Amino acid sequence: MTLLIGKAQSVFCATQYLVMDSAITAELTKGNSLGPSMGFFQANGTHNSLVVFKDTSTIITSEPASRFISPATVYKYTEPKSQFDWRILEDTISVGGILCQKATVNFGGRKWFAWFASSIPISEGPYKFNGLPGLILKVNDAQQYWNFDLASIKNINKSLKINFKNKTPQQIKNKEEFLSKKKYSRDNRFQLMKLNGGYKFSDPVYFMKQYEKDAKKDNNWIELYKGK
Repeated sequence: MTLLIGKAQSVFCATQYLVMDSAITAELTKGNSLGPSMGFFQANGTHNSLVVFKDTSTIITSEPASRFISPATVYKYTEPKSQFDWRILEDTISVGGILCQKATVNFGGRKWFAWFASSIPISEGPYKFNGLPGLILKVNDAQQYWNFDLASIKNINKSLKINFKNKTPQQIKNKEEFLSKKKYSRDNRFQLMKLNGGYKFSDPVYFMKQYEKDAKKDNNWIELYKGK
């Protein structure tokens, strides 16, 4: 994953997503509507299409609710950056040779532990996390299911434009609506692939049961969905 931080904005997404997005845009500029070669897709493709954009006050998350229906609809929803009610503790550790202080917060149905560097006075962090008096270099949930750890930091000087792989995100009401769509897609994969994706199955009963098993395993999202 990559976190790019500008003067008043930031973007968090898969590193390979940036590579693919740039390549698709470059090919479209040349007039090639088919995009990069299949070999390029195989070498650089990723199923992780999550893009978290933050400005001075808002978090805008863009993501498809399904990754097995093509072309997948990309949805976006907004949240306030101020939603994080951090509790700063006295504990300190070194992350990548940088002294960091501990903070905790409840978010997305989980308890999180973050380590921020006050020596880097940027109130930013991976995923949606922000709001601490320093850059968050490490954050994980209490059960250690999700871990964001610093790999490297470097300065770059370039502008960035994300075209969402040439798909315009569709605005929806809120995060709960998105998670509801994601759950529906997960729980009804067989029907959606058959009806909307045009897929034909050599053994429908086998695939239907397999997708039901996959749905039960896919129960550990970053933010837990409490809806029906």
